[in-house]
This record gives sequence, C-alpha cells and structure tokens, in this order.
Amino acid sequence: MTRQDKHDVREACLRLMKTAEAFVRRAPRQKRIEAERSALYKALYEVQLVLSVTRLPLSNKDSSKREGAARVLEKELKQSKANLARSQHALEQMDYLIEPVATKLDDLQVTAKKVQTVLKSALRSPARVLPFRKSR
Repeated sequence: MTRQDKHDVREACLRLMKTAEAFVRRAPRQKRIEAERSALYKALYEVQLVLSVTRLPLSNKDSSKREGAARVLEKELKQSKANLARSQHALEQMDYLIEPVATKLDDLQVTAKKVQTVLKSALRSPARVLPFRKSR
C-alpha cells in the first residue's frame, strides 16, 4: 500500500468517524421518543388507576340520582377505556418507530469502534522508509 493510499484510507476513516459521531449526536430524537413513551406509560397507569378507583356513590339513596350518576360514571369509564386504547396504540407506534433508530445507532456504534481501532492501529504502525537515492 503506497503512502497516498494510506493517507486516503486514513481520510476515509476520519470522515466515517465524523459521520458516525454526527449520527450519534442525533440521539436526542431517540431520547425524545423514549420520553414520550414514558409519558404514555404514565398516562396508561393513571387511566388504569382511575378505572380501578371509580365507584358508584353509596350515599345516594335516590334511585334516579344513582342512575344518573351511574350513567355519568359509565360514560367516563367508556372515555377512559378509549383513552387507554389510544395510548396503547400510540405506545405501539413509538416502539415501532424507535426500533430501527436503536438498531441503526447500535450498528453505527459498532462501525465507529471498528474504525477507531483501525485508525489507532494505522497511526501506531510506522510508515515505510524508502531507500535514499543518490542523484547523479
């Protein structure tokens, strides 16, 4: 391998490392997706809590008031179930979106480590010394 070829390989490795670093710096998108995911988990937890705690008022003795309250609570329960279904669907979509990003990030990190080891070994190995030619 000539000196120019080594220089070209070194330059290509440096460009690849810079590109990998630029991609890794885009990780805030992944963090944002994970934050949205955790917010959805929290919303699901709250909806489940509301569903488990919601009860019909026991102090109402009037049946018409009780029926009205039951209808309101059933409506709220239905709304909560719909919110839960939407949240679960959004969570599934987030998982679907984050999976290729995480895979690509892992692949780029592996490639960056390989490039880094190749570059370190290239920088450690001494350049070939060409014999001195006497001019006539």
